Amino acid sequence: MRNNLNYSFVFFLLAFTSSVYAQGDVTMSNGTFFTCGGARLDSRGQGGPGYSNDEYFPFTRCPETEGDVITVDFITFNLDNSGNQNTWDYLAIYDGDNTGETSLGFYTQQQLQGLFVSATSQNTTGCLTFVFDSNSVGTGNIGGAITCDTPCDRPVAEATYDAPENKRICVGEVINFDGSASYAAPGFNLVETLWDFGDGTTDDTGLTTSHSWDEPGEYIVELYLTDDNGCASTNRVSLQVLVATYPSWDPFPGDMTICLGETVDLEAFPEDYPVTWSGPDVVYANSENIVLPDDVGFPFTSEIEVTGFAPGQTLDNINDLISVGVSMNHSFLFDLVILVTCPNGNTTILHQQMQQTEGGDVGANGTNLGVPDGDFYDYTWSNDATQGTWSEVATN
Repeated sequence: MRNNLNYSFVFFLLAFTSSVYAQGDVTMSNGTFFTCGGARLDSRGQGGPGYSNDEYFPFTRCPETEGDVITVDFITFNLDNSGNQNTWDYLAIYDGDNTGETSLGFYTQQQLQGLFVSATSQNTTGCLTFVFDSNSVGTGNIGGAITCDTPCDRPVAEATYDAPENKRICVGEVINFDGSASYAAPGFNLVETLWDFGDGTTDDTGLTTSHSWDEPGEYIVELYLTDDNGCASTNRVSLQVLVATYPSWDPFPGDMTICLGETVDLEAFPEDYPVTWSGPDVVYANSENIVLPDDVGFPFTSEIEVTGFAPGQTLDNINDLISVGVSMNHSFLFDLVILVTCPNGNTTILHQQMQQTEGGDVGANGTNLGVPDGDFYDYTWSNDATQGTWSEVATN
């Protein structure tokens, strides 16, 4: 979702205030800019020779609409590296509206060329703060396209069904499902629905539907939603259906000869010869490979589907969660944040990026995970871990 923001009087405001509302190009200068669209350019503007020596600009870029987030696509990023490495020209980025917020890194040379930088989900302002510093020798160029996006405020799936209280039905019996209590976030509308009946069939025709099953077994029915912001629901409705097996009548009386009109008593005890089935396996893993581009501030997610629990069941004791693991390779531990988010929105940070400091070696903290572009290594977080955190291991 894009927002076209007011850019009236932009040149007047540039001259007289530190807070600017604009949609056009904005050159690097001190202040706070509320704008979407246009470009962020170095101090000498579009088509100019690049920034000058001895520049120092702290500036903040914010969306005008509350709830949106700023994204900068660095089309050009070529900073000079003349002089001592610790004094190279650099651009620092902070996840918020001031330099006291979480650092997203210090970048030099061509490190941001062709990459995106975005305010993260932990940033309630949607702003990004930049500090540009050039030394006294050599110049370069910076240019980035600016957009504002509305982050996902996910729709919520709610569903009921008319199965018996014990959830038990027969093969071929029809059950009705109603998801009309589902809702999107304020300002958005539901545009797609998908019912998954657990037997390999789905229905995308609407919020109400019906279904029957051809085979005995346990089935968990889920409802998935998408709104007109492109956001998908992540909560689970997990409606359980237990489809009964066919009874076995063995042993059954053999051939009996009777006369026409004669009555014979037949007696069978199917409960003595039950036919059983097993519920679906509980899944706690995702074998999907997620590519981690070096874009700054963008979350990349991998979902783990957990099945086999009754609706409403929760984990009451953290000790019941044995471990969380990943198999990955990544070239730069410094720029990585890893979070686990539960369906109810609770979040735990497994790794917070290592911090660099202004004036420090901007090429430091290059600890690898696995072998970048090579082998994957397995990493596990658990209560009885013996090697410490990633940051502790990397700095020891």
